[in-house]
Amino acid sequence: MTEQLKECNGCGNEAPDELYECPHCGAEKCNMCDMGDNVACNNCPEED
Repeated sequence: MTEQLKECNGCGNEAPDELYECPHCGAEKCNMCDMGDNVACNNCPEED
């Protein structure tokens, strides 16, 4: 039985190929909204 991936919390993608953990805030992001580990994700708090 294959494991079904859930929806991405970062962008709402309902069928992500892979889910990653953001190294900055710990939120999940997928291959569609992941812009690299050196870039904050949509769930990261904004810095002033």
